[in-house]
Amino acid sequence: MSDASAAPEDVRRRLAKLGMVPASDWTGRRAAIEGDLSPAAVLIPIFEKDGRLHVTFTRRAAGLTKHSGEVSFPGGRVEPVDESKLDTALRETHEEIDLAPADVDVYGALAEMPTITGYSLEAWAGEFPHPYELTPELAEIEVIFDVPLDVLADPAIHRVEMRSWGDQTFPVHYYEYEGYTIWGVTGYLVWVLLDYLGLRD
Repeated sequence: MSDASAAPEDVRRRLAKLGMVPASDWTGRRAAIEGDLSPAAVLIPIFEKDGRLHVTFTRRAAGLTKHSGEVSFPGGRVEPVDESKLDTALRETHEEIDLAPADVDVYGALAEMPTITGYSLEAWAGEFPHPYELTPELAEIEVIFDVPLDVLADPAIHRVEMRSWGDQTFPVHYYEYEGYTIWGVTGYLVWVLLDYLGLRD
């Protein structure tokens, strides 16, 4: 792990440097993904509890057609009502876990990337107050849980496996925490967040 601190004031200072343009942009690396990509966005919700920052995740309902039972950040595809991908991330977060857009202090865009499921995904980081009553939209979300940021940065819960897609080989990041497996796009975004904050192993 780097010498960077996971102390809330240090993390907030780094997150405050994010802007409207994604800090990490992988949209050019989509050689193995065919066809047009649908725009989508997620929010990486952060809050402070007992002097530590925590990251909020959801586990999607088991009966969904896509990504059922997987851990994800709240979000979804861009709809006509959205004026921007940030609006998408905030709207979807409100719909999925009942976190009101007005209660999110948005830091900025962390990453933009293509996904093998056909999306051009933008991830935004924002902080909300604690305590806060989050309620899952049970048609989509089975569980809401959080992980301390410093635990996500612990190499003991992280592993990387190489996967092939088309003629591309790429790393898949896995984080294991209290029975939850965070992987795929969400695992990659966790890795990008830790990398941006200087906390990754």
